[in-house]
Amino acid sequence: MSYVFLGGIAQVLHFIINFLQILVIAFVIVSFVGDRNNQIVQMINQIVNPLLKPFRFLNRVIPGPLDWSPFVFVLFLIFIDQVFVRYLLMLASSGSAGFPKVGP
Repeated sequence: MSYVFLGGIAQVLHFIINFLQILVIAFVIVSFVGDRNNQIVQMINQIVNPLLKPFRFLNRVIPGPLDWSPFVFVLFLIFIDQVFVRYLLMLASSGSAGFPKVGP
């Protein structure tokens, strides 16, 4: 496995995490002002709702009218991006991933 491959994986994960963050922000916005019959809104709901389901327990823990699960999910994504993806990028750039080098 080459170090370029690790860097590529890190970049793809970073892109996916950023895309999910944008989808969650769009989900929050359309939940306030969006038309629920719009196909784009329905698509966003179908993608984001299953991702937020594990974080919905916060609605029982923190009383109030706000749903904290999108906020916590975005924080979770930021944590994954800052820790895991940066670690992969560091391994790819330093060449100390523990894998044998490919080529001469």
